[in-house]
Amino acid sequence: MPYNRHMTRHLMLVLAGLLWGGTMFSASLALADAEEHDRARQALAVGDIVPLHQMLARVASRYDGTVLDVDLDGDRKHGWTYWIRLLAPGGHVVDLGFDARTMAPLPAERSRHRGETGDHD
Repeated sequence: MPYNRHMTRHLMLVLAGLLWGGTMFSASLALADAEEHDRARQALAVGDIVPLHQMLARVASRYDGTVLDVDLDGDRKHGWTYWIRLLAPGGHVVDLGFDARTMAPLPAERSRHRGETGDHD
């Protein structure tokens, strides 16, 4: 295909638009992440959740495995849940749910259900 200035200019505009859109998407993800961190800090400050290090110490003392991921879901009105994904001995991945204020394990059927669907409740 012969060189065409119009095509080159069009391609540059398309690439610039994609880069700008990607930057805006990244910025919105960072903002959402910052808002989640602020909500978690507020929940900790008012006693709605225990610190993550306490929750992880409890898990380490009661379960064999390696923590792969931790999520904090919920709000003040409905309560908070720590979701902890473990790589258990034998290579099985296990999702465990805990009340984030009391560290009480959620009923096994809720934790098992979350693991089967892959959602976060």
